[in-house]
Amino acid sequence: MTMNGPQSTIPFPAYTQTKNSYDVDLNAIQTSGLSKIITRDVQRSAWSGTIAEASPSPDSREKSTTIFPLRGNVYPDGLYYVVARLGNPAREYFLDMDTGSDLTWLQCDAPCSNCAKGPHPLYIPRKGNLVDCSHATCTSVQAGTKFACDNGVGQCDYEVMYADGGYSLGVLVEDQMTMILSNRSWGHTKAVIGCAYNQQGSLAKSPTSTDGVLGLSSSIVSLPSQLAQQGIIKNIFAHCISGDVGGGGYLFLGDKLLPSHGITWAPLVGKPAAKNYMVTVQDVYYGDYSIQTGSRGFGTVIFDSGSSYTYLTPSLYAKLTFAIQNSLAGNGFQRDMTDKTLPFCWKYDITNSKLKDAVQNLKPLVFEFKSSGWFSKASKMHLSPEGYLIVNSKGNVCLGLLDGKVLDSDGLNIIGDISMRGNLVIYDNENSRIGWMKMDCRKLPTAAVPSPST
Repeated sequence: MTMNGPQSTIPFPAYTQTKNSYDVDLNAIQTSGLSKIITRDVQRSAWSGTIAEASPSPDSREKSTTIFPLRGNVYPDGLYYVVARLGNPAREYFLDMDTGSDLTWLQCDAPCSNCAKGPHPLYIPRKGNLVDCSHATCTSVQAGTKFACDNGVGQCDYEVMYADGGYSLGVLVEDQMTMILSNRSWGHTKAVIGCAYNQQGSLAKSPTSTDGVLGLSSSIVSLPSQLAQQGIIKNIFAHCISGDVGGGGYLFLGDKLLPSHGITWAPLVGKPAAKNYMVTVQDVYYGDYSIQTGSRGFGTVIFDSGSSYTYLTPSLYAKLTFAIQNSLAGNGFQRDMTDKTLPFCWKYDITNSKLKDAVQNLKPLVFEFKSSGWFSKASKMHLSPEGYLIVNSKGNVCLGLLDGKVLDSDGLNIIGDISMRGNLVIYDNENSRIGWMKMDCRKLPTAAVPSPST
């Protein structure tokens, strides 16, 4: 649900309205990959020095945890992405970390009818990588779309739609994924991904910061679900987005690095039908004051790492922005109507002060989520002003809360990256719950740094 707001080699003809016009000649697929292998030293990642690359190890069926460094920031990049290694030999790609997306996909030379200029050369599938319609993943990917496999045979085509109107069209392939495990070794597995040869809307804008999307929803086609089905991990993952100016952080798939205590949990709603991570909002506070939005209530909140900012229902947004403007009035802040970075930006000289000092008159924003039982306490998520503000290139302070009416979805709120910074956010698909706790996201949990003898 991302909101942030190449060359012909293999004969996968681009989609036209006639389905049979884009069948693939498997015999014509090249067996050679890219001529240049791009690598990065993991010691130069977001947690410099805490993980060292090791020699590849055989696949293991023992449940483990795989780790990805995060790069990016809320502003100005507007996204966080992982460094993924795909193919054999493994080649590096940048994938937008998106808990609102089902399918992991890469821009692909199949050939590409419309691809944006990305950070790496286009992914080239090898002969035999095409996923057939008989594959169980194909049925799930095509559900509810205009695509349908004829007689259960042939290539599996798909289309992914995004909230901003953009879409990606392609065909499913299965390829090797190489991952860093928590015991410092390499792990290898097969993963079904999308070979995306036609991007439209925002996805087609060049240049782009990423090569594709890492799908982390609860769908059976998401990467965590695929790894869980193979017995590699439990269907649990977490990300920790750094609140530092430089951004970064980490993502891990599996439960081996979870803290033993200190996590606040809230039950997910709409499961198993809903693939997003959605909770019911019981109340919202600005400081100690409950914000009343009428008898219709607050609706639900989706935790979406594919959204840069946090979106609120129109009624909640109007009352919060009124309260925030009143808090800033007469305290050195002046609304800058010429600044179009975000709807609300204020001039304030923060050259010699930190944001937390500049906004000391603002109050925390608190989401109170419905508990799982009658006698359970409600779960609260506290957002300091840093959890809903940015400082832009002009030095202005801007509000990272946006009006949800642009999403055209009644009663829906979205907690985006800006409000998840400085927290470890845990998505527990085994127990249909989501959790969070304050965390220094510049450093991995100590469990990820075993002794040299392990």
